[in-house]
Amino acid sequence: MTTPPARRLLPLILGGTAIVVASGTVALAAFPWGWLRAPAERLLSDRLGRPVTIAAADRVDSFGFTPTVHLSGVRVAQATGSAGGDLARIADLTVRFPVAPLLRGALLPTMVDMAGLRLDLARNAAGRWNFGRDKPGGDEGGGELPRIDTLRIRDGHLRLRDARRGLDLNATLAADRTSGLRITGIGSLQGDPVKVSARGGALNALDPNARYPFALAIVSPRVALSARGSMDHALDLDHFRARVVSRGDDLKSLDAILQAGIPATQRYDLTAIVRRDAPGWRLTDLTGTLGRSDLAGTLTVDKQDGRTKLDAKIHANRFDFDDLASDEAKARSIARTRAEGRRVLPGTRVRLDKLGRTDGVLRFTATHLLMPPGSRFESLAATLTLDHRRLTVSPLRIGLTHGALTGRLVVDHRGRDPKVAIRLLMRGARIEDVLTRVSEASGPLDGRITLDGTGSTLRAAMARSNGTIGLVARDGQVARTLATLAAGDLLRGAGLAIGKDRGTVPIRCLVGRFQVRGGTLTPAPLLIDTPIMRADARGTVDLSTERLALAFTGRSKNPDLLQSAAPVRISGTLADPKLDVTPPDPPGRKRGLFAKIGSFLKTIRTRGDEGRGTPAPDADCARLETLALR
Repeated sequence: MTTPPARRLLPLILGGTAIVVASGTVALAAFPWGWLRAPAERLLSDRLGRPVTIAAADRVDSFGFTPTVHLSGVRVAQATGSAGGDLARIADLTVRFPVAPLLRGALLPTMVDMAGLRLDLARNAAGRWNFGRDKPGGDEGGGELPRIDTLRIRDGHLRLRDARRGLDLNATLAADRTSGLRITGIGSLQGDPVKVSARGGALNALDPNARYPFALAIVSPRVALSARGSMDHALDLDHFRARVVSRGDDLKSLDAILQAGIPATQRYDLTAIVRRDAPGWRLTDLTGTLGRSDLAGTLTVDKQDGRTKLDAKIHANRFDFDDLASDEAKARSIARTRAEGRRVLPGTRVRLDKLGRTDGVLRFTATHLLMPPGSRFESLAATLTLDHRRLTVSPLRIGLTHGALTGRLVVDHRGRDPKVAIRLLMRGARIEDVLTRVSEASGPLDGRITLDGTGSTLRAAMARSNGTIGLVARDGQVARTLATLAAGDLLRGAGLAIGKDRGTVPIRCLVGRFQVRGGTLTPAPLLIDTPIMRADARGTVDLSTERLALAFTGRSKNPDLLQSAAPVRISGTLADPKLDVTPPDPPGRKRGLFAKIGSFLKTIRTRGDEGRGTPAPDADCARLETLALR
């Protein structure tokens, strides 16, 4: 019986295939990689987007699938438009690499031994590095990381010029099996001398999958930063964990290193555990001080779809808003205060131009606010949510000496100028806390603020705002002398002024509802009602200047024989209100004492005069309170 042709052919095919594979494998294992010097130059030139030349290339070992290749005279040119010279030069370079990744286009060396290394790295003011691609459309990063287990560098030198950081550094690079990787350099940072040192563990005989220890120190007269930790793998800058300590004259100096857009502040001293998983960062156990403030919390920074995402939780036992400003900014603020007088409305900037590609959430609490003398702001708790240049502060709670302000604030900067919307409720406050200079009245005070305005600061937006402001006081007390004089009862008022036991009278209600148009407050209405008098106000409050121009015209509920029609005036500013019962001076002229007395006498009426003998009616307090707080 004869064997079918197909059955005889199959073993021959399999055998031939095995011989071809074996021959190819042997050829690959024994391949003289030095022959590929010219193709390697072309491949690297294409990958890097600039000329790469290799003077000579030879295979060191003779056989195997992890060949060792020696290169000499390696040169990588600078990018087009960069300063002259080379980006990199290596006199001698020995590399060992596995063949399998190379077949899929990835060069992943496991051993690197070089001598005569010269690196010249630079970044211009626009943020472009000279080691980026010269050709469009190429890959500038990413891919699988090499697992280097042996690294040796002799006679290595690095020149680093970073125009955006203001950094110019000359450093030496060295690596061996005993001391590990070392980078040491001196130069200048923002015009100040700087020293930089970095150290990594030895790679020889190190498991490439093991954690890799490192340390970094940057020291200049204005800022110092140190980090100590470990990378997930050797030389894996995208994945590491470290304890970072930094101190300096302000966070702007630290930003010269971090390039995160941090503004100038007061002196700081901060410590944090930093976890890096590219492209994100996470800071935990953040503690330290900023000026007089103490801080603790966490911060996560991530990159998604070209945007920066923030998630932070910060707590301060003590917090001073002035610590967020540099000495120069504080000096300018003091100068403005001297020129304009003390202000109550905050001058906080609300422009979000520089945060156009940033979103996130910040949860901030301050147990005790360190404020100027006389301030009634005690604490703060706020959640800030930023979404495409729209900032929402909600919930918001500002603790006062008594009671609190609660509600929300929205800054919408999606247009040319920021639009500010304020919605606040005041509960449990006191008259004597809000009107600090009007000590004749006291009692609980509630309020409501609904304002919409446009401006670069909160003060500017409120100065051009529209809306309503309501104030309501119940169950309070007012000095009997003031109430009697406000009622116009001259004889009773004179007797109280002479007597010693003046006492107080209860406040039935103090109601203020202000219409706000273009930053000007107009009473609608504003009145105080007691068992012995009622006074209704007219006038304005200008939020742009914070000046008060209010006049209360009082009427008695039990008219005296002699009555005064002189109003009780509240003038001055929100920060420094003044109460006066004498007629105002004519514009541009200040009258003497006798002239003031004469003007006052002209306001005197008798009980029989028209409109003076009729007792003032009680105000409908319940209705007016509802209107003011609606």
